[in-house]
Parts: sequence; structure tokens; C-alpha cells
Amino acid sequence: MMFPANLRWRTLHSLYSRIPIPILRWAIRQARRNPARIEAYLKSADTAVAHLISRRFALTAMQIFGPGERYLLAGYPPFLAELVRFLHARPGFDVKSFRVDVMSGGEGFPSGWRTFMESGLRPGARLVSAYGASDLEVGIASETPCSKALLGILLDSPTLRKEILGTEREPVFLGQYNPSGDYIRSTRNAAGQNEVEVTTLNPHSVSPRVTFCVGDEGGVLDCEATFARLRALGVDAPAERLALPILFIFGRCDGTVSIDGANIYPDTVASALLEHPLAAATIRTFKMGVTHTPAGTARLKFLLQAVKGIPPSEGLTLECKGAIVQKLLTVNTDFRESYKDNPASADPIVEIVGFESEHLASNPQKVKNSYFL
Repeated sequence: MMFPANLRWRTLHSLYSRIPIPILRWAIRQARRNPARIEAYLKSADTAVAHLISRRFALTAMQIFGPGERYLLAGYPPFLAELVRFLHARPGFDVKSFRVDVMSGGEGFPSGWRTFMESGLRPGARLVSAYGASDLEVGIASETPCSKALLGILLDSPTLRKEILGTEREPVFLGQYNPSGDYIRSTRNAAGQNEVEVTTLNPHSVSPRVTFCVGDEGGVLDCEATFARLRALGVDAPAERLALPILFIFGRCDGTVSIDGANIYPDTVASALLEHPLAAATIRTFKMGVTHTPAGTARLKFLLQAVKGIPPSEGLTLECKGAIVQKLLTVNTDFRESYKDNPASADPIVEIVGFESEHLASNPQKVKNSYFL
């Protein structure tokens, strides 16, 4: 559906004027809203209706303006993935004919999410992730061409991740920040994890923080030293670099399920599902936890929710289980050892439920997913 040019602005204004909610109500607020208004017509729905109304209005706005304009979709990674699925499912609507770029924030994402988004958008679409905290500010760090190049190198090699990051785990965010605005370091918390700590250096900050623990697991790298180390290891590092410190994040400090000494992270499971073509097209979200058999044996359990219109099946369950197990064996050293020593007890339980299941019912009041049973 296309609208005559002289009706587009009037139609869009009429459409949105019925929603008495502010623009971009997820942590961006004034810090991102005012600059965007200078360069673009900016409109988005409030978080309370994001999962349903925002999808429909994104579709309608793109239909009104057509493929000749450029679009920026901003939001939490799970919502953006749902939005791309929604646009692809619209009969007669070719989202790949539109110039769409993506800005994500609010939570990190696994490498499979970027691959999924790029495959669903027009070739050349730009995907940029920003890092911040509502208790601090939204623009603490951002992806740069330099950080993306480093991330690509690290994602290709568990050995290099171990060498540079100290673990084979894949980071859910890796970007750069201005050291004159924030002093960032990692400190050991009570659980023995490296937790990111931020001190605000901006003298104009309304609410400055000193040694504020964000609750995210990660660390800081010196850019020049990191690329020098890569060259010493025989890795071709990009010649052009932005000489700013690098911040990497693995996820929330408390965001794990532990079994037999192995910590299982939601981003690993999400990446496994998004990297598998069938799972990416049929699974909406998931939860995970530990259950016990009648004999008292602890077993890892994954409850997956199918997208609307996809019935659960044994074949789909086996495909998803295989994808999850293979990913864990690839990136999780402790799970790999546990699986090798006792594959029967380490073998996870995987169950798929329908879209309307009460176990994983969609909550339109939330823009972030909950991943734990």
C-alpha cells in the first residue's frame, strides 16, 4: 500500500496524534531524542505497547513514506528481531527493498542476532549497538569500525578470546568509550566475577556517580596494546584504529544457570537458536533453569516458545536441542568437560510450547525478556 505524496505527512500526523505518549520512552530520552529531531522525523511508541503497536506503526510509517526514504529502527534486540520477523510476514511487503539501519541498546546481544538481522534486511544495512545504564547515562560506549573489526576477529577464534579476554565466552557487547567522560574499570565481586565499575567524570552531570557497580560482567582493554598483542600472535589487525579504550561486556553478573560446575548464559542459548536457520524462523524466545528427575538428578532444562502459527513438533525440538548442545560444546569449556564425563546427565531437557502458552505468555508491559524459569 502506498499513499499519495501530498497525503503522507497529514496521514502520519493523524495516525500518531491518537497516541498520547512521549517519543522514545526507553532510556534514550533527551540525550538521543533532540539531535534526531534535527535530522529526521522521529516517532515511536511507549514501552507499554512496544511489542504490538510499535510493530504495526513501523509497518504503516514505512508504507506511507515508501522505499525512497531511509529508516532507523531503534530498540532492544529482542524487539528488533520480532519486528523484522513481523515485517517479513506481511503479505506483499518487501522489507529488503527499504533502506533500513538499526541501533540497539538496553541489553547486549549474541553474535547470532547480528547475523539474523543482517540476513533479514537490505544488504549494506548498518547495525550499531550502544552501551549505557539508566542509573548513569545512555551513551557510555558505542560500537565503532575499530571495535567491530576486533569483535569479528575474536568471534572467529575461541583461542584468541581466551588470550585477549581471558575466557572463551563470546561478549554480548564490545565498543569504545571516551575516557574523559567516564572512568571505567573492572573489580572482583563477591562471586569472583569481573564486574564493571563506572565513575562519572562529566562535571555537568545531573547525578554523578563514583565507583558505581553497574551489575555487568566485563572489562576494559587498551586499544593499542590489544592490537599489538594480536599482531604478535600473527593476526592481521586493521591499520586504521580509534585510539580509545575498549569496553567488553559478557552479560549480567547474576544472569546464569549453573549445573555440574558449568555456568550457562542466556546469550549463548540465544546465539545457538539464532544461528540455526530453522530455529531462528520458528522460536520466539526461551527460558532456562534446572529441574530434577525422580531419582534426584539435576538436569538442565530449556523451555522454548514457538512464534505464532508454528505448532510444536518432535522434529523441531530435536533440531533446537542439537543447536543448543553444539553451541555449548563449542564455547563453554566447563559444559564440554561435563558432557564428556557424563553425557547422560549433562544432556539437557528441551521442550517447545505454542505461542499462546501461559508458561511464556507475551507481556506487552515489558520490553526486556526474562530468561529464567
